[in-house]
Amino acid sequence: MSSIARRYRLMSQAGSGGMAEVWRAVDTRLDRTVAVKLLLPDLAGSARARERAVTEAKAAARINHPNVAAVYDAGHRRRGLGRPVPYLVMEYVDGETLDHRLQGPGSFRWSDAVRIAAQVAEGLAAAHRHRVVHRDIKPGNIMLTRSQVKVVDFGLASIIDTVMGGPTHLLLGTPEYMAPEQLHGGPVTAATDVYALGVVMYHMLTGRLPWTGATRQTLIRERRASKGVILPPMADVPAEIVATLDACLAEDPSLRPSSRHVTEVLRRTLARHADEPEPESGRITADVDVREPERPRHPCTVPWRTSTDRARRRPAVFLAVGVLIAVGAWLRPLWPTPVATAGPPPDEGAGACSVRYVGHRTLTTFTANLSVTGDAPPAWVLQFAAAPGQRVTRAYGSVVSQSGSLVAVTGLGPLGGATPVEVTLTGALDQPDPGFPAGFELDGISCQREVFISTAAAAEAAHPGGDQS
Repeated sequence: MSSIARRYRLMSQAGSGGMAEVWRAVDTRLDRTVAVKLLLPDLAGSARARERAVTEAKAAARINHPNVAAVYDAGHRRRGLGRPVPYLVMEYVDGETLDHRLQGPGSFRWSDAVRIAAQVAEGLAAAHRHRVVHRDIKPGNIMLTRSQVKVVDFGLASIIDTVMGGPTHLLLGTPEYMAPEQLHGGPVTAATDVYALGVVMYHMLTGRLPWTGATRQTLIRERRASKGVILPPMADVPAEIVATLDACLAEDPSLRPSSRHVTEVLRRTLARHADEPEPESGRITADVDVREPERPRHPCTVPWRTSTDRARRRPAVFLAVGVLIAVGAWLRPLWPTPVATAGPPPDEGAGACSVRYVGHRTLTTFTANLSVTGDAPPAWVLQFAAAPGQRVTRAYGSVVSQSGSLVAVTGLGPLGGATPVEVTLTGALDQPDPGFPAGFELDGISCQREVFISTAAAAEAAHPGGDQS
């Protein structure tokens, strides 16, 4: 058997693509099975192909997370007098692709789909924290193992501050899962990955894609002319999941949630519905136990935003290794953009009142619209704990005061029945991403609450150097 660097013994070819081939190999030094990705010999003379291979190695090596296939080593293999061929040594992933699982009829149970999507989102959050955008999230690059979900193939990854020349009309990625900005040649950001994850979720929950184009050309034309994805009825799926999916599929990248917040919403919803029975569905993931990896301890610090059936080409591929098929990286700068994010799930308050808090933040200011529903006499008082660093300075439709973090909103008229009272608050922020308000009480009675935050902030100013959640 052939070997590389006198260390990696190639055993059998596991897959190949247009630019690379992947081998199952043995690391003789550590006595473990690995996957070795080799640039095809015919491309060894292409400086651009070699540069893409190096970019992939750098992108994937930045990320150390249980939901991302690990990179162990990289180098160049020389054979005879030919040019050195780049290689990448990666974690061997024993499982199957989500693409293979989707080839069956019907859709996934919503909880199975959400467990998979939550782990993909968590892997993406780790990548985005390290300024890496995957750019090709699709079922074929999502591996299902017996213990967890792995994101593979950073061959098209983009790293912030790294620019590669090349024709700007080039479409790199998979059109079925591309974000609108990719299809129109716009900047590729972390929001691009979130959109692709939204399409993957849509596919799992409905058993189909939102596009009808039978060929790549007609698909691209259809998608470029599209006004956006309209979700079909999903009566059995929790409203929080539907709302998050809808936000992920926003045409405007600035309106998509960050991968970190997608993770949080999906996990919270799973936890809240864990004990509720689900209706039978035609799609089950019974063979794969997608247990959630341990959550890191600190919040993510990079909130970058950076329906009909169609004929699909579905190669019946069951992968026993993590196949990272295409080497490639078409690079653009990664620009941070705003993000719209759902807050914590509604409180299980006493039910006598409810509050809907919809806020918008910049780096230094905020505006919040409160809808308060309940039964209370005139001069009722709504109290809540403001997020750290948030100072309310003015209210419209009420009187407001703040002592420390405690905000008191005094109504100017009675509350009655289902008709809400609308109050608008404005103020200043001492820190760019202060978190969420909490503890809403109306005249001392705990209220149910829904919180939605829209943030517009520069990524570096908003979250310098922390970990993801």
